[in-house]
Amino acid sequence: MAVVEDLLQDPHYARPIYHQTEAARIVNVPRQTFRNWAVGYAFKRLDGSEVGVAPIVTTHEPITPHGVSVPFVGLAEAYIVAAFTGAGVPMQRIRPAVLWLQEHIGLRQALASERLKTDGAEVLWDFGRQSNDPADQEIVEGLVVVRKGGQQVFRSVVRDHLQRITYEQGWTRIQDIQWIREATEAGDVLLCKDLQIAHNLLEAQIVYMCGARAFGLSNRQLSGPVMAEWYPGNEARIVAQARRAQGPYVMAVNSLYRAQPHLTGQPSGVAEGGGDGLFVGVGVVAGGGRRRVAAARARRVAAAALR
Repeated sequence: MAVVEDLLQDPHYARPIYHQTEAARIVNVPRQTFRNWAVGYAFKRLDGSEVGVAPIVTTHEPITPHGVSVPFVGLAEAYIVAAFTGAGVPMQRIRPAVLWLQEHIGLRQALASERLKTDGAEVLWDFGRQSNDPADQEIVEGLVVVRKGGQQVFRSVVRDHLQRITYEQGWTRIQDIQWIREATEAGDVLLCKDLQIAHNLLEAQIVYMCGARAFGLSNRQLSGPVMAEWYPGNEARIVAQARRAQGPYVMAVNSLYRAQPHLTGQPSGVAEGGGDGLFVGVGVVAGGGRRRVAAARARRVAAAALR
């Protein structure tokens, strides 16, 4: 994927793929909240005057009345906005901070950029120092803390969100969640090298929402040859499980095929009632390159499970 300064030039990031309701479930906010972020809203002050708040995440007009409108970049932006609101920052105060980030990071989609993680705390700290509005200074103090030695870092609620994101060529990595959805919609059983995806909330929610049937190796430190043995050695059990139970679930595969809980129930942060069914036994999978095992034997396992 070519590096671009404006992600809206890249169809992988700019093409609408989610409904607003679906995107709200993925980032775990109420539907109306996401709509406010997408189209803006107005509120009245105590003196009766009306104030408009502009959109803060990227969306497009749907082609059909009930079509998709949220591209991946909009989903990535909403994930960070959710972190900011989770830190107690009101929506009307986030917009000036985002504009400052865009200007001083130099990227229109600053919230989806890796530079938010590396430089964002320092940039926002400067925003608070240079603003004459006490409210701006207050929101920055709610997002950023100064460590000993003068280093500015995000507070834990924002830092935890950022640590769950992986990046590619400077932008939020798109493949990490889209392959889960695409493979599941194609009817595939997902075979992955470890359970690392359990630590990425966006990926966990996609697994949950798509009803994925996934299997991951319980030990990510295995050598390639040993990994290659564990799936064929458990082929019959994997096929039986995939035939027996509809997703969403992920089973941890080991040498004895003990399916031990990794995440039970729905992923932490998924809205109640956000999908049909629950995880069976174990939470979620994937890791490393976040791709299905490509070996021909693994493909035969997945095909057999769908007969």
